[in-house]
Amino acid sequence: MKDINFKNIICFFDDYNGANIYAAINLKPDRMLFISDDSEILKEDYENIKNHLIRKLPGLKVESAVIDKISYDALADIIKSFNIENTAINLSRGNRLLNLMAFKICQEEGYKPIYSDMDDEVIIDLNSKELKPVKRAVQEMKITDLIAGSGGEILQDSSRFYEDERIIEFVEYIIEHYSLWKKLKGILRSNLYIQYSELYPLTVTMNAGMIVDMPQFMPFLKKGSDIGLYKLLKGKHDYIILQFYNMNYKSFVFKAGTWLEVLVYNIVKEIKEVDDVKAGAVFLWDTDQVRLKNEADVLATAGSQLLYISCKDTPNYDENALNELEVYAEKIGGEDAVKILISTVMPSKSTTLLRAEEMGIKILIFQGEKNKLKSQLINIISKCK
Repeated sequence: MKDINFKNIICFFDDYNGANIYAAINLKPDRMLFISDDSEILKEDYENIKNHLIRKLPGLKVESAVIDKISYDALADIIKSFNIENTAINLSRGNRLLNLMAFKICQEEGYKPIYSDMDDEVIIDLNSKELKPVKRAVQEMKITDLIAGSGGEILQDSSRFYEDERIIEFVEYIIEHYSLWKKLKGILRSNLYIQYSELYPLTVTMNAGMIVDMPQFMPFLKKGSDIGLYKLLKGKHDYIILQFYNMNYKSFVFKAGTWLEVLVYNIVKEIKEVDDVKAGAVFLWDTDQVRLKNEADVLATAGSQLLYISCKDTPNYDENALNELEVYAEKIGGEDAVKILISTVMPSKSTTLLRAEEMGIKILIFQGEKNKLKSQLINIISKCK
């Protein structure tokens, strides 16, 4: 099969534009036009998508057109301003009536109607009776592409920190001594035993005298010191002082669930089917004139499909947590996004599991077995290809 190249792509703007970005990064046109029948939706997300495409494809000219009142003639006038031989019309997204009108114009005038099939990684010629591809996709969608498809952008992420050798070594130590860690993490998050200082933010004091069987936890504390997370000092009376080398290390030790995010991120990164992965990604998008900021624990792509993974080191996740996961995952990755919640314990409400199943959210319970968790994730991710 010989790939067909197009200088121009006409597409229809939607709430989620991943399929339009997918067509652009694979067909690499010189010019791309977004048509919309809703100026408000266009105003919210268009500039972010345009800027992302121009960064991705330097030299690409990105334009927009609004049809205030849908009509065949109005759409035909826009389309006919493009050369027939070098123009493809992407019918993957947008207003269904506009799509149908555009398909009819393609049949009457000779334009090429295409469909971006991100699941099968192909761009299809809709004029073909056998639905032959015009191009086998060679470039898969990255996380930034998927977020751009929703009109959003990544502000920052913690991936580099989660690859810190000291952090990874400490997480491996947690797995090796998981039963003890389950006891210690409760102590680390209790104000009964832990004291913070506003004057010395990198210093944390532990009241060891109040902790039952404190000697059993000392190897954990010594491990953190040995690998360079903090200095371990003995204070007055029965107090132990942890002087951290930076705030990231402090947050890693004391913030609930961060260790689980590090574990999951590094497991996902090892899976061969995964094309892209980020952790602690803070992303921003516009909606109803408001700038919303959200953070995802772990994001990944496999075969241009998004995996949105939420990590919970607590039983306190319920239908609200599931709804939040669903909304953010589908906002970024569209309706095909794979939604996963990984927790260290079963939910406190028995109805949560049933509701998750109804919503298509996969819940995995980590009980200290890294290889088992990796196998479960591989099983899920392999189905994305």
